[in-house]
Amino acid sequence: MQGRLPGRPKNISGDRLSTMYALFAQQAALRPRETALAAPARPPLSFGDLMTLVDGVAGILSAMGVERHDRVAVALPTSAERLVVQAAVSCWCAAAPINPALRPGEIEALLSRLGIRLVIVPSGENSAALAAAHNLGIASLELTPLPGAPAGMARLGAADVLGAGAQAGRRGAGAGPEDIALLLPTSGTTGSPKIVPLSQANVCAGAANIVRAMNLGPGDRLLSLAQLHHIAGISLTLAALSAGGSVYCTPGFHAPDFFPWMEEADPTWLWVAPAMLHEIVGRAAAYQEVLARSRLRLIRVGSAPLAERLRAEAEELLHVPVLENYGMTEAAPQIASTPLPPGKRKRGSVGLPVGVEVEIEGEGGTFLPRGSAGEIVIRGPSVMGCYLGGEDAADGSFVRGWFRTGDQGYLDEEGYLFLTGRIKEIINRGGEKISPLEVDGVLLRHPEVEKAVTFPIPHPSLGEEIAAAVVLRPGRAVTEQELQEFVVRELSVSKVPRRVVILEEIPSDERGKVRRLRMAEQLGLTRPASVSGDRPSGDDAAPRTPVERDLAAMWKDVLRLKEGEVLTNARFLDLGGDSISAVLIISRVRGSFNVDLSPVTFFEAPTIAGLARIIEEKLGSGPVAGPQPEG
Repeated sequence: MQGRLPGRPKNISGDRLSTMYALFAQQAALRPRETALAAPARPPLSFGDLMTLVDGVAGILSAMGVERHDRVAVALPTSAERLVVQAAVSCWCAAAPINPALRPGEIEALLSRLGIRLVIVPSGENSAALAAAHNLGIASLELTPLPGAPAGMARLGAADVLGAGAQAGRRGAGAGPEDIALLLPTSGTTGSPKIVPLSQANVCAGAANIVRAMNLGPGDRLLSLAQLHHIAGISLTLAALSAGGSVYCTPGFHAPDFFPWMEEADPTWLWVAPAMLHEIVGRAAAYQEVLARSRLRLIRVGSAPLAERLRAEAEELLHVPVLENYGMTEAAPQIASTPLPPGKRKRGSVGLPVGVEVEIEGEGGTFLPRGSAGEIVIRGPSVMGCYLGGEDAADGSFVRGWFRTGDQGYLDEEGYLFLTGRIKEIINRGGEKISPLEVDGVLLRHPEVEKAVTFPIPHPSLGEEIAAAVVLRPGRAVTEQELQEFVVRELSVSKVPRRVVILEEIPSDERGKVRRLRMAEQLGLTRPASVSGDRPSGDDAAPRTPVERDLAAMWKDVLRLKEGEVLTNARFLDLGGDSISAVLIISRVRGSFNVDLSPVTFFEAPTIAGLARIIEEKLGSGPVAGPQPEG
């Protein structure tokens, strides 16, 4: 049966709140007239009417022959209507949230892979999803918003959803706790994404974990800014509603609209990615009166590491705690969260596990003691049972009942979780494993740097070398060499980026996530050449003094350069230099001149001319004749 998960999902409680339908029905019974959904320029929708809409969608699907183990794709723009229809589909059968911005070929491949029975698309549009459905012979159903109607009300096909629900009455859920509620692609960095089948029980447990982490209740309102084809947007809205709170639905984050939405929605909490928070902070000074009237009590941040400086600025300007969290689609998605005040917050930590067991596994498969870094493994009611296709498709992701996240980190003595990077993103520099997050952290401490992403680039002998992309703070200036010199003061030379690219914005995907493993390709740094960048030319770049000539001979030999590439004002890193070749040159300098240099020197004085001046100063004033022949 394609709608049921292979094997028995872990920790299924079997109680009445282990399905999405039960969650909605409970709130409709407790507070039928209270607001569930709101949206810009729309009247609010009550919990009672939300439940009627859920029943209406179920009735329409049932009339079309869709059964509990079928799969229905939802390819609508983010809106209150999408929230209602997608949630209702999940209550009846398996919903496959589709990004409508994907290309037709991408959607067609996804629909075919998922075995979709029906596709729900916007009415009156020649959408990519509709074209893909037609090409595959899959039935489609158009959704038409109803202007002036409460948020979420719409026409699905020829039927008014509210009317269909009122006519059908309470239908009861088609799906049970072990049935698939959501089919979501992972946000993997390479290859085709795996498909995560989250059961009804997984999704409900995930929502409960968020409610617990944020201490949500009936008086809370979420300002929903996340896209509803992402697990973040789906799980956050479900958490808000399951707690008896309400959701103010937006089309997705748009910086100029944020503070007007804040004023209209009057939310108590919201979720943002760090890039979104950066935009909000940049506008906050002009909206202090709006913030002073606001009920906002917390901001939840996820999807990417949060720079400490951005967190501090946000808390100062927005006057609420900014709580970092860690999650993934496979855990629906909550894993750990920074505790609410007055709970302890630790710099660099994503907080304490919430509703999920977390351990750190070493290379031998044993759990490591506190403070030791290894792979983060998890288990709990919200964690999926396996990837779509069964255990064989999981590539060893499950070991002894624990899910291997692919993330590296450690737990401290108090159980706080610290991330050190993705295992696949760890840079293997000649056998030395370097965490890009560690280098990010140092670059972000530079007073001129706003954003930083460290990533690997190819190297002819080391395999991988370190590079970084940075965005500077507005109106600031700094050079690549100055940033390298800053890093080398805090980290070993082997961890200093060979290349630092200064950008106006760091490339990210449509989810706002930066893909470290794609950065080299995106920035044109994939060619493993010994010489990169522009090189100076002309007679003034040729070695002039005896020390410069001897250094040039060392560089030519160690770096395997051609005659025309040995220029006194060419930078060591640009010529293919690294910490290993620096050590070799240092050894030769010691033998030839009896002068000791530090690897740091190659960042402080990165040219032959600069090194020659340092050697000459150590030997005495002025240029010297160079090493003398023995005997």
